[in-house]
Amino acid sequence: MHRIRGVIHLFACKQESPTARPALENKAEECFRAAVKAARSQHAVAFELRAGLELARLWIGRGKRREALDALAQACSRCENGWKTPELVEAKQILEASH
Repeated sequence: MHRIRGVIHLFACKQESPTARPALENKAEECFRAAVKAARSQHAVAFELRAGLELARLWIGRGKRREALDALAQACSRCENGWKTPELVEAKQILEASH
């Protein structure tokens, strides 16, 4: 639920004036952080990865590449070997492109 709210805030950014965008991005970041925290507390690795990927995309867009890569690496480290989900593939592509 938190992740979806974050996505909605980011979608709203595209509809709003440039002056309103930072506040909506901040709300989205709060939602994604809450989603990661909730997923970790429930040991829901796939949901943690999805929320972490959303957060990483936001941070990369805001120039926080190092934080984004750290968050992705942490989320990917919890995934079991052999997973081939689209989220994991994308996260690994982002991590590999950073090297």
